[in-house]
Amino acid sequence: MCVLHVTNECNLLCTYCYKSCESYKYRGATSTNHYLSYAKLARIAEWILKSKREFVYFQFHGGEPTLAWNEITNFITTVNKFKNLKNQEVAFGIQTNGLSWSHDKLKWATANGLNISVSFDGTEHTQNLNRPYGDGNGSYHDILEKLKLILSYFPDTCAMVTVVQPEFIPSILENLIEIGFKRFGLSPAYDKATLNNSVWCKQMAEYHLSLAHQLVSINLQKPTIIEENIKQIIVNLYNKEPLYMCHAWPCGAGTKMIAVDIDSKIYPCDEFFGDLDWSFGDFEKISQTPIDELLTSSEIVNHLSSRHFNQIAKCDNCDVSKGCGGSCTAQAYFNKGTILSHDPLCVYFKHFIKNLSKLVDENPIALPMLVNPWKTKEIVRSF
Repeated sequence: MCVLHVTNECNLLCTYCYKSCESYKYRGATSTNHYLSYAKLARIAEWILKSKREFVYFQFHGGEPTLAWNEITNFITTVNKFKNLKNQEVAFGIQTNGLSWSHDKLKWATANGLNISVSFDGTEHTQNLNRPYGDGNGSYHDILEKLKLILSYFPDTCAMVTVVQPEFIPSILENLIEIGFKRFGLSPAYDKATLNNSVWCKQMAEYHLSLAHQLVSINLQKPTIIEENIKQIIVNLYNKEPLYMCHAWPCGAGTKMIAVDIDSKIYPCDEFFGDLDWSFGDFEKISQTPIDELLTSSEIVNHLSSRHFNQIAKCDNCDVSKGCGGSCTAQAYFNKGTILSHDPLCVYFKHFIKNLSKLVDENPIALPMLVNPWKTKEIVRSF
């Protein structure tokens, strides 16, 4: 995966956005650039596609990436021509707040293989509270119409829900089903008040676990919806090796993904944006080195690849480490100053995964209901 940070511009002012995050600013993320130019994007794409990887996934991020629509469409058109010269599979995705989509854009995305994932906080209350416009007005009613339009073109669109207040999780699920989503992902968002707060972490875990029970009950009646983080944790627990890079052991940064920031600096993962100690350098300076050579010889990648949960003191004897893998390397580093530390949400992961595993072990039908209720027989056989 290559995450492309194509613009810093946005039409919302989300309360938890990295652009207003003090720790991010502290890292030196003070760029005055607003867009990553198509000319630069095209050269980056050529460099990446010369790798020996059989599959490359380009993910457009921001800001709000649709505000760089011309750059994105020109990029995809160029890459689609280039990939035909090689025996290499290439795919595209975009993480968007959904507000700028139209019939024309959606038709183009459908025709050119651009997959859509929407950042949406689930209900009128949570969306307006956490994802307002710059003037403070809520965005819910505007986004609701856009979501229906997006789902009419892409029925499997995933809603990525950032959860600040765990008590709203039940109403979030109810509204997502009503809107018509089949897939969503919950991402806990913490601030100084909740950082390393065991009470908040346990509350988040309890509501997330309750959600898992709800999903089993709902999908038993009729296959309806899954939560991606629950799915990925179960896959990690029941497979010999983790498949999802953000819970991988060792960390997948630099081996399974790289990221390009607004200034065309290359990082092993977008979670490290702004901290130059974790940058491979500016694209112009490193582009003469083949990407495979750069990554295999990099001290940064070697260091990240050494992070395994059995080397983290708090994780070594933990009975759920296989499920979270010590979780996010970057968050551990920025919280404690070392990658060999546990994630700030450790209490949440431990409480949630332990009880999720118990749910699946004690009720075998829960596994297919949480992983893919539309293909129950196939899922059961695969495990």
